Amino acid sequence: MLFLPSVALCCFSTAAVAMAAELLQDQLSLTSREDEKVSFSCKNTDQCYSDYVFWYQKKETETFRVILYIDKRSCDINSGYGHPQKDDFSAVRKGKGCELRINKVKLLHSATYYCSCYKSDSHKFGSGTRLYVTAERVVKPKVSVYPASRADLKGKSSLLCLATSMFPPLVRFSWRREETGTTEGETVELGEPGRPAAILLIDREKAAAYPYVCSVKHQGGAVEARIPAGNEGRPLVFSADLASFFTLDSFSISEPPVAPTTAAAASGPPERDTAHQTDCKITCCCTFTTQHLDSLGLYSCEEHKLHLN
Repeated sequence: MLFLPSVALCCFSTAAVAMAAELLQDQLSLTSREDEKVSFSCKNTDQCYSDYVFWYQKKETETFRVILYIDKRSCDINSGYGHPQKDDFSAVRKGKGCELRINKVKLLHSATYYCSCYKSDSHKFGSGTRLYVTAERVVKPKVSVYPASRADLKGKSSLLCLATSMFPPLVRFSWRREETGTTEGETVELGEPGRPAAILLIDREKAAAYPYVCSVKHQGGAVEARIPAGNEGRPLVFSADLASFFTLDSFSISEPPVAPTTAAAASGPPERDTAHQTDCKITCCCTFTTQHLDSLGLYSCEEHKLHLN
């Protein structure tokens, strides 16, 4: 017998994220062993009103702390902000810009690093780069896509993309129409540790006529999965313990996900045997209270039991 914990959700529009993060930190994460060197990049600093690019460190249990600022013309630094590891950091020239460098990585450097600068009398921040100090190897995600629609979405269809089995656990989702490569619709992301997912909400006519591709950016490289045109499904049930999404049909589990299109996506652990899935019974299911997710017709099983016959 398995128990399904409450699902922690973090939902936001990708457009809103893009507006908030005007400085570009395209490294989602970095991994390093102790005593190695590591550098953090920050792009689009030409939009800054001054020549100074600040760098902040954010540990999980601490607030933001400024480390130093870098003069983007000369790569000179000013580290007079009292950071306890200030002597571990320097600046190096990379192309036309300057990068933050840790010269000798230590375990205590595990944190997320944000670049920032002044613009319009306020600070603008990058999206951050998470540093993992570890000997664990980088593993690309396994990516699956699912039809995730209900019949009453007011002319809309929703497609779901799920990333699992990766290290580091940070990914960035994007959707495109296969035929044109264009992005369209609205994207909502669901945050569950180790099992992030993204939903694309599009016109039902387009979902019926065109295949769509979910691209997942990761430190190990991008992985993509394709969902064919007209592949509209039933409501989804999220199982945190089973680390997968399933369609709900008379309280039984059915219809495995659409297979990834890239060989890289198959590099993770072996596929779960789906033969037993029709024997899974869900005792109770409740809807999300989040208004946006409810409009997408998605469901969560919170604190209820899943019996495996």
